[in-house]
Amino acid sequence: MFGFFRKRSSPAIGPGVEQIVPRIKHRNFERMLEEAGVPEYQRPFTLRFAADLIVTYAFDMPGMFQMLTPADLDRLRLPVEELREVALSNLQREIPDIGMRQGQHVFQVVTGNDLEACVLLADELWEEWSHAFPGGLVAAVPSRDVLVVCDGQSAEGIAALKETIGHVFQKETNHALTKSLLQWTNRRWKEFHPAL
Repeated sequence: MFGFFRKRSSPAIGPGVEQIVPRIKHRNFERMLEEAGVPEYQRPFTLRFAADLIVTYAFDMPGMFQMLTPADLDRLRLPVEELREVALSNLQREIPDIGMRQGQHVFQVVTGNDLEACVLLADELWEEWSHAFPGGLVAAVPSRDVLVVCDGQSAEGIAALKETIGHVFQKETNHALTKSLLQWTNRRWKEFHPAL
């Protein structure tokens, strides 16, 4: 579903490419590292995603995630252009089954393992699902384990997404992501601004 993964050998020192998975974070993550004085060469590799979200990558280690740095890319001889494909292929092993739980006006994406937000990166999946939403797909991802979508022309659905965001931000502190809504358009996510 996430594309072909070409297996490559990696040096024995340190984690290998088969452990790299994507992580979705708020851009405040970069600001926090800068304010903490983390040297640039030690900071995780990041890419802009949509709205105020960024994509980072990590080695999925037993009991923890070790953030991937530009130095890791050099060590693994892994081109940036191939990083996302590799990470998504590895992620597919962890979440082989992605479910949709239907609510009154929305659908909740279910994966387990607190990886729901990462499903946003599965472009082929969203392109396929988008055909079932005549008004377009709109998503809320207020935390790493909450991803809810609705039809973009459903006022009730949009209201339910906003309500979900409010509930999550009332109780979530460590893993909150964004209050922004996202819209799937032209095979990518962008910030959604509902019509007034």
